[in-house]
Amino acid sequence: MRRCFQTIGGLACLLALLGACGGQWLALQTVAWTTMLIEYSQRAPLGEAIRMTFDEKHPCALCSQVRKGRQQEQQSPRKALHWTKLPEVVPQGGCVVPLPPTASREAVPCVAVLIAAGHPAPPKPVPRDA
Repeated sequence: MRRCFQTIGGLACLLALLGACGGQWLALQTVAWTTMLIEYSQRAPLGEAIRMTFDEKHPCALCSQVRKGRQQEQQSPRKALHWTKLPEVVPQGGCVVPLPPTASREAVPCVAVLIAAGHPAPPKPVPRDA
């Protein structure tokens, strides 16, 4: 059962990624090319059918729809992520890391601040005899 959920979750993630990257147009174009190749190969030799499929001089209705859809998608204004500029949260002397809410409300300086302030580095583990 767990493996089934993992497989379904993986497929859902893959489909979402393909949809975000415009994979629906690639899938539709692949269907159109396959249909055209089958149709043209029934009327002409295979080499000629392949040439006619991919030369863009003989587009089918689905190819035209895919082209229009891609153009509309590129022309429409995308809702870009607008990152707000964060205030300067790291002071000149270093950074401060707050403790979790269950602990004391005091802030603890980062290791980099401690080392920069002249504190010794954390102790290293004792070497083991081989």
